[in-house]
Amino acid sequence: MWNNLEHTLWNKLKHHGLDQQSVYLLAVSGGLDSMALAEVFRKTKPQAKLVLMHYHHGDGDNKSYRDLCLHHVEKKADQGFIFESDKSVKELRSENEFREARRTFFDKIKFKYQTDFYVTAHHLDDVLETRLLKLIRGTGIEGLKSFQEWNGVIFRPFFETAKKTLYQYAEMHRLTWVDDPTNKDNQYLRNWLRNEWLPSLEDRSVGAVTNLANSLENILQARNENDRYQSESARYVAYQDEQMTIDRTWLDSFNTKDQLSVLIRALKSGFQGDFTTSQVKEVLRRLDKNQKEQKFAVAGINWVINARNIVLSYSTKK
Repeated sequence: MWNNLEHTLWNKLKHHGLDQQSVYLLAVSGGLDSMALAEVFRKTKPQAKLVLMHYHHGDGDNKSYRDLCLHHVEKKADQGFIFESDKSVKELRSENEFREARRTFFDKIKFKYQTDFYVTAHHLDDVLETRLLKLIRGTGIEGLKSFQEWNGVIFRPFFETAKKTLYQYAEMHRLTWVDDPTNKDNQYLRNWLRNEWLPSLEDRSVGAVTNLANSLENILQARNENDRYQSESARYVAYQDEQMTIDRTWLDSFNTKDQLSVLIRALKSGFQGDFTTSQVKEVLRRLDKNQKEQKFAVAGINWVINARNIVLSYSTKK
């Protein structure tokens, strides 16, 4: 029987249309997060070809740690995984060089297995840290949007999962992992945010870290919804003779929260009059009823809902 984390993976694979893949490439460093990722996939997709990809960053100050990680992931691969690894032949000095070397390796493995994407263990804490770093470095909204759960190349199933949840999962399944000693070095800005600033913020105001993460996500979701509405509404929202028609299939393609925003936006663009959010929510609730056609009046507007369209009429156009 699957636990919550395994159910989360299954649901996200299905949501993004990735549940029928025959091969999954998993980026595994040997740390807590990626070892949990490997185990969750092993439990959830036992019939698929699961490939553990590990990149050794080469000899240098952290050679012993990197060797230990390589050995640890290779040992994990004995539990039914395919193992793919490579090692840098030159000394890598910056985080950007590390990232580019890994990406080149991952691209090579993608080509070998003829798949378009790979999976990483980035979790909710990583998401907040990455977005804060981008803000500190002066990024705009597009820079924040670039770090997503699924972008067609990278799938991050733990995007909405807190690190403490991964730790609890690892403890429950008696997983072992290797801690990166550099994670305690606060000369790196990310580590300072993780080890000092965010804990201090939480001490000052309990719940502030979660609220900050949620606020950033809400801002991005609102921007995504706005961008999509602007690009698609001309095709799916039509105005003619004091009447507006909304393609129901298009509206249903938005998640529940965005449906409310989209419908309010359409109303404001097509009709004058007073309506409340609760009234629009009442309309959305009626969409769930299994009737061939519904006719009713809400917010001074006559509504006709069928399987294909939502038709609004008898209101003064702007």
